[in-house]
Amino acid sequence: MLPQFAKPLSPLNRHKILRRIVMAKATKEERRNKVIEVLNKARAMELQATHQSDLSIYK
Repeated sequence: MLPQFAKPLSPLNRHKILRRIVMAKATKEERRNKVIEVLNKARAMELQATHQSDLSIYK
């Protein structure tokens, strides 16, 4: 049995597939930015706590 090849994509279907890829990439970028934001907040909180503990030594 010979393999069956897929039909060429119509312009509409090609557009739909490209749109899904672009949207998936945008979603990935949004997730990446959110992770960076959360990590930066955690680092800021850690630095603030360290600074406060350093100040309590001098009291």
